[in-house]
Amino acid sequence: MIAVVPSRSRTKSWVVVVLLLVLAVVGSVSYLGWRQSVPGVRAVVRAPRAIGHKSTIPLIVEATRGRVARVEARVLQRGKSSVALTQDGGLGPRVELPLSIDSAALGLREGAATLEI
Repeated sequence: MIAVVPSRSRTKSWVVVVLLLVLAVVGSVSYLGWRQSVPGVRAVVRAPRAIGHKSTIPLIVEATRGRVARVEARVLQRGKSSVALTQDGGLGPRVELPLSIDSAALGLREGAATLEI
């Protein structure tokens, strides 16, 4: 007596492989999309309307998630950028720094300027 063994179906194996690939691609894209939707760092500055020759302004920087790694404050005036403050290192989720602006040291003149954090 000869026993006939049916051949194995390869369809089930291919379906499992395709489903795993689709799951890997969809999972990766979903994770990257979720990471992009997380709000970044927020800076709060209570700057006075006018700044004198030497002024100190309270600066608060908050990370929505994680920690603030670096803070840099620049003053822009007439196309020239001057760094007023740089803080590096693991600063924590919320950082309060005094931002000292010395107009003579930064080369600022009378007139409008932009503070960039």
